[in-house]
Order: sequence, then C-alpha cells, then structure tokens
Amino acid sequence: MTDLHTLQSDSWRVELPADWEETEGAPEGVLYFRSGDKSKAFYICTLLFENDERTVEQILTSIQATEIESNSQMDDSHWKIIAQRKYCDAGVHSWRIDSYDETSSYRIQGKLLAKLPLVVRATFHDYYVEDLNESSRYFEPIISALELT
Repeated sequence: MTDLHTLQSDSWRVELPADWEETEGAPEGVLYFRSGDKSKAFYICTLLFENDERTVEQILTSIQATEIESNSQMDDSHWKIIAQRKYCDAGVHSWRIDSYDETSSYRIQGKLLAKLPLVVRATFHDYYVEDLNESSRYFEPIISALELT
C-alpha cells in the first residue's frame, strides 16, 4: 500500500492511501473518497441521536439492517455476509459487517462507531475483488484506523 494520509473531522479520524481523493456525488452529509484507480471507495457520515430513547444496540441494529437491505436491492445482486463483529472498548461500540457479491466481484465492509449521541457510519467498497484475502490485506489497516476523536 502507498503512503497514508490522515483525514479528520470533529468526530472521526481515518488514514487513507495518499492517492485517494474526495469525490463529488455523495448524498448530502456524506463524504465520498475514491482510490486513484477508482477500484475502491470509502463513504463516511456522522449521525446524531440526541433525543432517541433507543439503546446503542437498537440504533446500530437498525442502521446495519438498513445497510443489508440496501445491498439486497441492488440490481442482480447476490450478497452474502461473510463476517460480522461487535465489540465495545472504553465506551465506544464498534460493529463491523463484511458483505460480498461473488457474482459481481464486489465487496462492501461496513463499520459503525458509536458513543451516543454520536454514531459514525463508514463503508469501504472494493469494486473489483479478485482475491478476498488480498482485499482484506488492503483494507484492514484503513478500517482499523478509523476511530472516534
């Protein structure tokens, strides 16, 4: 992987490869970055749940269910969840879901970070997966580096 550069907002920090650039076309409130060769992408947004009476688990379950439903609605999609992880460290809840559509060689890894009322939602897209292990080696340092600030 190339050199990494740090991106930071008021609520999160991540390290992306130096050839990644912010790109137009994301929905309002969402930042969108693409790799130099356009084979990979990263979307991130910050959500606030200030007056929500649900637990953090209920909120994250709802967000994750929406992501799964969104994937299944893509034309001619055959998504399978290949991994899920949930953990909490120092009061920050981190949920990850890894989905793969082998037919289209498309992988989406999602990460949710929550310390209510704040939730950061990030998705990491690999549009042309030739080898799942290679895709994992590429993205794992990026996904692991995403943290709340």
